[in-house]
Amino acid sequence: MQLKVLAGGNFQSKATASAIEDILINEQAAIGLGFRDYAKAVGQLIKTSGTTQMRITGVLKNFNYESPGFPVSPLAFRTSLDACNFLYISVGNNVDRQAIAQKVVATLQTSFHGITVQPSWLDEDLQRADDQTATVSLLGLVTYTVQVKRKEISIRKIIGATEKQLVSMLSRRFIKLIFIAGFIAVPLGFLAGHLFLQNFVVRTGDSLFSAVLCFAFLLCIGLTTIISQTLRAATANPVKDLHTE
Repeated sequence: MQLKVLAGGNFQSKATASAIEDILINEQAAIGLGFRDYAKAVGQLIKTSGTTQMRITGVLKNFNYESPGFPVSPLAFRTSLDACNFLYISVGNNVDRQAIAQKVVATLQTSFHGITVQPSWLDEDLQRADDQTATVSLLGLVTYTVQVKRKEISIRKIIGATEKQLVSMLSRRFIKLIFIAGFIAVPLGFLAGHLFLQNFVVRTGDSLFSAVLCFAFLLCIGLTTIISQTLRAATANPVKDLHTE
């Protein structure tokens, strides 16, 4: 999980049964317990409710384990074999993900008979947000317009219109709408994003350049969508379209 140990170490292996449990705490927990020097917290015993005693084996650097809108609170890690449900594996770049996943699943199923393993990649899970709505809507609008104007396109092509002229005629309106939307959305989006970030204790930097860069990216997607559909209509056989009409 790429957690950084500032003092002490990881959980200790338990060769013998012991009533004392090992825990790892973060910086906030160490400060809350009165240890400004994190090294002095290592090895200290903490008594919880009942008769359970815990030994601090390490202090971890603070990290956000909740929403960035909340400050980091004291945190302690305990270990229990019965509570292990997830296995996180870090791999390098440019690797065969499918082969690694298959090998991990096979190894776990061999070691733990009857276990159900469902592998997934964390970065793909996080990026699985539905961010394609605008592109799909634009594609539907362009496709509909091209279909409605198919007869007009065929007639213009027969009387001498070039493919370049047809693409320009069909694309001009949509490109104009994209730029109008960009001029409105970029400043409003930047302002709304800046105000939204004020709700978080830990926040990323924001700049107008980032908003412009997002608009440029969406513009490229829009142009690709528009030109691909209009070019397809401009290069179609006009005789076939008119015959269908």
